[in-house]
Amino acid sequence: MENEIIVPEVIPASHTIQPQTNIGSSPDDYASLALSQFHSGNYIGAVENLEIATALDPSNTEWVELLQHAKANVISEVHVAIPEVYYFDRDTLLASPVVPVGALPADPAPTAPPNLGKRMLVALGNGLGRVATILMGGATHLWGSIAGFKDRAWTNWYRRPFFPGHTHPCLHA
Repeated sequence: MENEIIVPEVIPASHTIQPQTNIGSSPDDYASLALSQFHSGNYIGAVENLEIATALDPSNTEWVELLQHAKANVISEVHVAIPEVYYFDRDTLLASPVVPVGALPADPAPTAPPNLGKRMLVALGNGLGRVATILMGGATHLWGSIAGFKDRAWTNWYRRPFFPGHTHPCLHA
């Protein structure tokens, strides 16, 4: 707390200055305020004050042009900050990452090696999986050679009945 620096918020004067709203306010007052708001980037405030100034003195073409320009800036959001263009550096991108201590979880505790029963079950499952794969592949090739799977239009599987003597339900209109 001792070394804490307090930075005050700086507000441009055009954001805080408002013309007097009494009967004696001239269009020049509104236009001057609008011009300062326009140059400081407060386009919404500039539009508000320029509309009042042009309503009081519609013959001033300079104010009308500035009003159109300020409205275009509000619509296009010119006041929104865009980050600077940054070109990546190859060495920086390919450098090893810097990971602070404690950012990653600790390594898990080592697990006990599987016992004989677990290894036998894994071997049995792998063996049954290989046998099932061979049987399914053989059944697929056998069915393809019996029923056929090629025709003039690349494939004909969608024209076969689901069961002998029945046609595909999607083909009935």
